[in-house]
Amino acid sequence: MINKNLNIPKIFIGTWPLAGEYWGEQSHSDSLKTLHACIRENFKSFDTSPDYGKGKSEQLLGQLKNRDLYISTKCFTKPVNSVKKSINNSLKRLNTDNLDIFFIHWPSTKYSFMPIMELLLEYKENKIIKNIGVSNFNIEQLDEIGSIGKIDIVQNAYNFLWTDDTAYFKYCKEKNIVTQAYSPLAQGLLTGKFTQESPFKPKDHRNKMVLFSEENLKIIYRYISILNEISKRENIQLSALILAWTLSKEFIDSIVVGCRQRYQVELLKVVENLTLDQSIIDELENISEEISVRLKKANNIFNHAY
Repeated sequence: MINKNLNIPKIFIGTWPLAGEYWGEQSHSDSLKTLHACIRENFKSFDTSPDYGKGKSEQLLGQLKNRDLYISTKCFTKPVNSVKKSINNSLKRLNTDNLDIFFIHWPSTKYSFMPIMELLLEYKENKIIKNIGVSNFNIEQLDEIGSIGKIDIVQNAYNFLWTDDTAYFKYCKEKNIVTQAYSPLAQGLLTGKFTQESPFKPKDHRNKMVLFSEENLKIIYRYISILNEISKRENIQLSALILAWTLSKEFIDSIVVGCRQRYQVELLKVVENLTLDQSIIDELENISEEISVRLKKANNIFNHAY
């Protein structure tokens, strides 16, 4: 699915899980099989980063030669020379001369946006970068960097449980900026596969995330059971139901869905052709609003400090 007005694919494949490490072990073979399944199902839009497996996910994409891919990558806010080096290294790993989207990922109070944005504008003029994006910014930070040059796309977390950036996305739409939501399945919580209140080992990184706090999980699991009943009633897999609901939002142009197995790609094919009745959308909206106000909040879904 393509948003014709903005020419941005509606579904991006998130490649962080393919790199292993942060999200658990992942074999190189399974990663390649997943990527080739994406190509077969005509999902050719990928979100990546040099920090996913220390460049591994970018290298995997770089092996898919002559596939007419649509790729976004990113780097953290840091000194401009480091940003330039990061972009050039990403281009090499991705085996390409240009990037469809480049995101400044996570703002920082340590560095000025001015030199970074000037570099990105230069790269855009030279057609090395086609679209400039910011990820995990707020309105004030967006306005600050936007005063230097045009921001084409924003990327923030949004899902059935985490709706804190609704106002931000709506603000971006008013400014004619493309909006993209990541973690639409809440790092796996909305797949329904977790059934224990504390499913992770003490050192698991998810224990530090706001949605996976013990307090929040107790609330979330009660609502997951309700969602599972709706899923069975409508004969729609829970993941597909949640993703279709997310795509029904007029303030969201695109979503990033992490995949590590072929069956997950096949699920996205279902989502791509799924349109929910308005009554189901409204029912889910009411539940989302109810649960969102009950959950303990943080500045962002990763509980990351700027």
